[in-house]
Amino acid sequence: MTYGEAIREALYQELKSDPNVIMFGEDIRHNLYGYTGGLYKEFGDRVIDVPLMENTIVGMAIGASLNGLRPIVDLTVANFLYTAMDQIVNVASKMKEMNGMNVSITIMCAEMDNMGPQHSDRPHNLFMAIPGLKVLTPLTPKQAYDMLRDSIRDNDPVIYFSDRSLFYNKEEL
Repeated sequence: MTYGEAIREALYQELKSDPNVIMFGEDIRHNLYGYTGGLYKEFGDRVIDVPLMENTIVGMAIGASLNGLRPIVDLTVANFLYTAMDQIVNVASKMKEMNGMNVSITIMCAEMDNMGPQHSDRPHNLFMAIPGLKVLTPLTPKQAYDMLRDSIRDNDPVIYFSDRSLFYNKEEL
């Protein structure tokens, strides 16, 4: 299984096994990176294509989590995290400490090189210094699968950075 297929399989398994798992994504139906293929058709209104409004999307996910759901947010490109910084850093990561409330959201994005100045940052190190936030950067297909499933089940906010240069690497799960 490739790294990209492992991500898709983890998403499929978590959506299938837990009716509280929902997904907001900026490119779910078009399946740009190949890991959301068929999810909309299979899970219907639990897989929601959303417009490019990252701060709003993350805010919706926080609200959904506080109401018992387990949202996955696919922001597609890591640079898009910058426009959602306030929701991620000042709300999601601090909610447990400030109010004792879990924010069980998984924010997915891809890091890549050579995609122009607005799509080539690797900002995972910025988020590693934020208390209350978990940051994952899987290297292998098995790690991509296991870490994504674990992040979706986690009761704390997680940012899951996939690396586009690894998407065709293969490994048995």
